[in-house]
Amino acid sequence: AQKLEGHTNTINWVDFSPDGEHLLSASWDGTVREWDIESGEGRVAFDGHTDRVLSVAYSPDGEQAVSASRDQTVRVWDVAIGDEIQTFEGHTGDINSAAFSPDGTLIASASSDETIRLWNIETGEEVRQFIGHEGAVNNVIFSPDGQYILSTSWDTTARLWDVATGEEVRQFIGHSRAVFGAAFNSDGTLATTTSSDFTVRIWDVTTGDEIRRFDGHTNWVLSVAYAPDDSFVFSGSEDNTGRVWRMARDIPELIEWAQNNRYIATLTCPERQQYRVEPLCESAETDS
Repeated sequence: AQKLEGHTNTINWVDFSPDGEHLLSASWDGTVREWDIESGEGRVAFDGHTDRVLSVAYSPDGEQAVSASRDQTVRVWDVAIGDEIQTFEGHTGDINSAAFSPDGTLIASASSDETIRLWNIETGEEVRQFIGHEGAVNNVIFSPDGQYILSTSWDTTARLWDVATGEEVRQFIGHSRAVFGAAFNSDGTLATTTSSDFTVRIWDVTTGDEIRRFDGHTNWVLSVAYAPDDSFVFSGSEDNTGRVWRMARDIPELIEWAQNNRYIATLTCPERQQYRVEPLCESAETDS
């Protein structure tokens, strides 16, 4: 295991590069750093924020990074050299999360000012605002096709927004306390959220219905991610555990899994007699 040393305060967020060879880290020390996974060495430090950096993410091509900060700015960086490309200003509260659109042309940011804002990377202009949450917005992500944004908030809701219009499409209602983590499965049909109510919940994106709930954490659940094949969901919590949850399978998948993972015990003669399992032994006193 590699030990990545260089930050001087809490590391709040990390993100792997698309090729899996590098890692970005965001810290309360006001910096973002990129690391080489194999060697553990720091590659580039991004300096410019004047307060805690609360999130960081690679662009889809891995050539840029976006960071969000308590200093109320979103910044875009050239990963290769660490230069700042754009600074987006307009939020009036901490910016808790920022994400690239799948095509890499837009950035969405979530803020404690209860708004989500959309930014054009090339021009640096604010495209639109998404208004409706009644509490700080904790997280924002794009759907895999880039048509929607999913946000989570202290108002106990997660909300789906139309990127093109800024209109709220639907709310996911069921959590009893603040909602933090957000993730889509690979085709965007399911959304998963986490909460300070200790639960992880799976939602049907089309209907807004809760279709599954994972209980087990004993403290706030802050983050969530899908496995690449969507077969598992991973959640991270303030109970100091990460938990892996198996997603529901359809009947053919369950049968195939059972066939591939079944264990057939060898029965003794008395057990064969008791359960009438053929072939029976000649004597129940002799083990098979």
